[in-house]
Amino acid sequence: TDLETSLNSLEVAAAGFTQAPTAASLANVRSSWLTAYNAFQAVSMFEIGRAEQLNFRNRLNVYPTDTNELSGLISSGSWNLELPSAIDVQGFPALDYLLFGLGTDDVTIASFSTVVNAVNYKAYLTELIQIMKSLTSQVKSDWSGQYRETYVANTSSSAAGSVDQTVNAFLFYYEKALRAGKVGIPAGVFSGSPLSQNVEGLYSKQHSKQLLETALGAAQNFFNGNGITGTNGNSLNAYLD
Repeated sequence: TDLETSLNSLEVAAAGFTQAPTAASLANVRSSWLTAYNAFQAVSMFEIGRAEQLNFRNRLNVYPTDTNELSGLISSGSWNLELPSAIDVQGFPALDYLLFGLGTDDVTIASFSTVVNAVNYKAYLTELIQIMKSLTSQVKSDWSGQYRETYVANTSSSAAGSVDQTVNAFLFYYEKALRAGKVGIPAGVFSGSPLSQNVEGLYSKQHSKQLLETALGAAQNFFNGNGITGTNGNSLNAYLD
């Protein structure tokens, strides 16, 4: 719900920017992007149910984005972001590039206002957010509907059981997406030398650490049963004990 709300705000901010590209509207959409990106960190670990079917995490957060491919799509004015090959030109990382990576603020504003392909930049930015909203809405609706009942009732101790699925998804996320993706790979743990171009939030040049800390805090809160609203409930920690 928090992610959906923040994406709605991002959509409004992006509409304001595309309709009137100014320094103020650019700053506003950048701020909304960061708020939504942080909200995403709290749900990225739950890749089960509809989220798994939709490839939710990858659709929203494969980074770094392929800037050459993205620029080519915008230049052509034709794209299909439902294709598997488009996984690395969408989501928050693609927005990171469009909002921070095109050049100076003046260059970014011009890209959405005066350059030849300005209409394509606007259309691409708008579609990115619409897809993110649609995917998030589908996952939320699934948890709010029948899948929640199915999840609660699925007490099997097999790999298909809800606890097993949740723990496996959580551990995979923590080890691969959080520990390796956000730290190990860009730090050069697996390559022998740093790969700084692989940090999250590459083009903003200032938010990678914040996104990491938000994700780590969200993982700890889930494990310890600390809710996003500040209330405490049953936890995986207590369950394991």
